Amino acid sequence: MKKFATLLMVFAMLASLLAVSASAEKDGGQTNMEVTVPMFAQQPTLDGVISEEEWGEVTVQMVTSGAATLDNSDAIGENEFAKNIFYWYEFEGFSDELSYDLWIRWDNDYLYVAALVNDPDPFSLPEGGEEIWNGDMIQIRVDDHGPSAVMLKEDATFNYLTDSFNGNRYKKPWSNDTEVFNGIMGMVKGKTPTIWRCGKQYGNGWDLADDGGLVGITVIENKDDSGEVVSCTTSYEGAIPWSAIATKDGKTPAAGEVFGMAVSVACSDSNNLNAWLMWGSGVTTPPGDQGQPRPTRGGSQAIVLSADAVTPGADYPVAGEDPVVSDTEATDTDAIDTEATDTEAIDTEATVADTEAEATKAETEKTTSAATTTKAPTNDKKDDGGLPIGAIIGIAAAAVVVIAVVVIVVIKKKK
Repeated sequence: MKKFATLLMVFAMLASLLAVSASAEKDGGQTNMEVTVPMFAQQPTLDGVISEEEWGEVTVQMVTSGAATLDNSDAIGENEFAKNIFYWYEFEGFSDELSYDLWIRWDNDYLYVAALVNDPDPFSLPEGGEEIWNGDMIQIRVDDHGPSAVMLKEDATFNYLTDSFNGNRYKKPWSNDTEVFNGIMGMVKGKTPTIWRCGKQYGNGWDLADDGGLVGITVIENKDDSGEVVSCTTSYEGAIPWSAIATKDGKTPAAGEVFGMAVSVACSDSNNLNAWLMWGSGVTTPPGDQGQPRPTRGGSQAIVLSADAVTPGADYPVAGEDPVVSDTEATDTDAIDTEATDTEAIDTEATVADTEAEATKAETEKTTSAATTTKAPTNDKKDDGGLPIGAIIGIAAAAVVVIAVVVIVVIKKKK
């Protein structure tokens, strides 16, 4: 009877430990960011010239400081709103100044995305079509089934507001990795603004202009005293038709609807991609099958459509005029400004784009595109699987308890 009671106690302790570890995995807290997306009262001019008079307040301000990297997966620390931000670079220090301001808006016909990118090296996008990924560009994924939808698919009780994305079990956040919208905006050969829809296998894509996509891109080349181009400022404005995003079972655009989204801005030298800065996970991965830092993967970000309207001003800057860049001023800190109004903006030591543009105005050349109606990097890696670390610790602890009990029983028998 005593032996039975001892075994019963051991099994009860083991079950308790496993339950605790499972609960820790389930209740780890939100790992993705949620932002509110206002509605455009009228369509802006998509010419690649961005201003707050036209787009309103910045949705997210992205910098490399605080982003998780392959060799420092804990870089985000305890700053909740810095989670799910990733940075990869090929050369140490070469692209540390990569940053961008991101605007997201919507109306009944389109999801609008704009980005003002500070690129620390000259502009380079030598090829379009299936090779448009290999250069300076912005890549966007949108899931109409919601943020981290793959989790909801497996567990109907999953709630992105309270539950962590399980990066140990699910390598991708998307409800359907080959069907979810995956698009790229880029100025091909520095001349042709393009919005490209990646196909199911990334290689069989097409020009989204054929489906009503809109894009405008502007590149400002910044020169040093000798006249050599040393960096560039690139402005992207695009409109993605909801028909390209929605699936037969998905959402339709309406105030209050929540979509999953991730954005990656790539930086390239004259030959190859050398860095990217990603808002959310599941868009780009580094070369050489390096993967992403597992402890910080959080799935797709959450965008919530709002009925609050943004009306472009009557006299905002357009192509052909002096470019006006973001008025957003970053503070000299790596912390997260959690009190930002209507945004989850990241305020850090990044150099303000409009200040740089003003300082180099006399030494820049502007290449401006008119608005046009006109093999992306994949996240298709094998998941290394394995149990969550909490479960492993729980099992190990339970094993120690079992061994201790057995030893006690054996000692008692000998006595």
